[in-house]
This record gives sequence, structure tokens and C-alpha cells, in this order.
Amino acid sequence: MQELAEFRVPEDNAQRYLRPNEGKLLGDSVRKVIVPLRGERAQYIGRIDKAMHREEDRSFFFGWHIVRKYTKEELRNAELLQIIIKRTFEPAAEECGTVYDDYNACRLCGFDRKQMTELFLSVGRLGTRTDIARTIAGEVVVSAHFAETWERHELTGLGFRQVYRRMSRRSQLAGKQPTAAEGWYQIVPLSKPVEVVPPTRAGIHPFDDDEEGEYRCPGHVLGLNLLSELTVSRESYEGRDFAVTNLGFGCKRGLLRPERRLVISQRAWNCLLRDKVRGFTVEIVHLV
Repeated sequence: MQELAEFRVPEDNAQRYLRPNEGKLLGDSVRKVIVPLRGERAQYIGRIDKAMHREEDRSFFFGWHIVRKYTKEELRNAELLQIIIKRTFEPAAEECGTVYDDYNACRLCGFDRKQMTELFLSVGRLGTRTDIARTIAGEVVVSAHFAETWERHELTGLGFRQVYRRMSRRSQLAGKQPTAAEGWYQIVPLSKPVEVVPPTRAGIHPFDDDEEGEYRCPGHVLGLNLLSELTVSRESYEGRDFAVTNLGFGCKRGLLRPERRLVISQRAWNCLLRDKVRGFTVEIVHLV
């Protein structure tokens, strides 16, 4: 497995601290730099970032992303895999008429609020080039092709509910009938969550593990961002083809809430690949 870190660095910072030809200039003001996550250049970037925070109260980079590349054999030998959804869209479901009840949700992090209505969304922009997507608030939808593939192969652990087109709360209360968003379904996990365990690492970014715990909530949220591959307890895994994690990642901010991660079996992944289901990549999940 190869781990690469991509950073988006303001060009003025890049000119001060990076090699002249290091990375790729995007426009006139941002440089994209890709380095091995555990290599010397990544550590150098981490040291510069910490120094700039300490001395100038600002970051060296303003965007980052970790990419993990596996061999075919590594993927073939993985018992579980995490789904990494490529497409994120807006608006969030709450902006489209979906109602949530926060009464029993965690007051600190907002974890596990209850959806009270059908899922209303504006899915028109999704088109036909993806089979799975998430809103900016973490609501996950799949295409009819995804759902049909899952059901045809008799995969387990996941159900589907019809998604409906955007509808005002006033129209709902007036008894107006919702219009189905044909071809799109909300995922409904049917299996017990898998327990996230060490050495799973979460934090603010690759060089900040959030030692003060600003974005942690015991029993609910491991951290702002997942920084490593997932490791889950084998004892907690029921053996079904789909599960979500017991802990979330993210924060409570406006419409945003922490999100559980999605895990599928090797069998499910093979079926999705064989039927050319699009819109996601995978990372290996470790069981201990």
C-alpha cells in the first residue's frame, strides 16, 4: 500500500519554503503538492506548518487529502473495505424539507439525531454518471442501479427507502403528496455497527491529532477527520455485507453533523465492481 498526501499551498508560502519546481501551480495563487505521507517532505511540510502556526498564527497549507493506493492482491485479500464516496452535493436535506428531531441527540456533538420525515432532496444535478453520493450534511443516496445490484445478488445488511423531491414544510403540513425522485434511494443500515478500535487515528490534519480534544466526543465522535485506515473489532462484526461504524467523524456546525463511515464486505465489493457501480473508491478495513 502506498500512502500519498496532497496539500494545497498558497503560492506565497510555496515560494518561501518549497523547491522552485516542487508541485504543480493551479492558477496563479495555489500550488498542489503530492508527497509520500510518511516521507521526509511530508515531515518537512508538517514542521513548517507548526512553525507558521506558532510564529504567524496561520497555516502553511489550506487544503489536504490522503490517497491510499493498493495492489490488486491487497484488495483481494481484504475481508472488509470502507466505501469512499466521490460525489458530494448540495443543498442538504434539511434545506429541502426533511425534518430531524434533535431531542435525543447528543447536545455536544449532535450525533444520532432522528429523521422524522421522508428524505427530501434536490437530486437533479446528480445526473447518470454516479451511483452513490452524499450531501454536504452526510445524507447518502444511491441510484436504482446500485439498489438493484445489491438486491439481485442478495447482499445483506442494507435496505433502501425512496427519496422524494424537494418539498416545503408548509406543503407537507398542508397534506400535499410528495413527488418521488425516481431512481434514487436513501440507504438504511440493517446490521449492528462495527466498533472502531485502535490504531485508528483521527485528528484535524495529518500533523495535528487534536490533543486538546476540541473535536472529540466520548462514545460518539473519534475526531474531526479520519487520518488512517479504519480498524474495527472482529467481535463486533456480524458478518453481513454492509455495516456502519459505531463512531462518527466530523463536527456539529450549522447543518453539518458527524458522520459514520460505511463498510462493505469483499463479496459486496466484487458484486458492485462486476455490475459497474460507479461513484466510489475503497480503502482496506482491518479487523482485530
